Amino acid sequence: MLVKDISLKEAEKIAEDNENNLDFIIIDVRTAEEAHKCRFKNSINIDIFSKDFTKKLDKLDRNKTYLIHCRSGNRSREALKTMDKLGFKKIYHSSDGINCP
Repeated sequence: MLVKDISLKEAEKIAEDNENNLDFIIIDVRTAEEAHKCRFKNSINIDIFSKDFTKKLDKLDRNKTYLIHCRSGNRSREALKTMDKLGFKKIYHSSDGINCP
């Protein structure tokens, strides 16, 4: 698995550049409440604390490119371990997360 840690600013740029790219998916692993406050456009919310987190990830295409984030980078770093076990190929990791007011 190829993982590239990026800043929030870089994540915003990559998300914008890939807005219409069907092979680019943004995953927000925060709770639904956190994701509701602010989020990347077109992101999908898969709460890392949900019982079916791995099951939901398992349904995704491993050959697409993903941008994964949480609030601070800790939960998304844990999610990367699961994605690695499932065989995902290329992931951008917003290591400093997205913190909403």
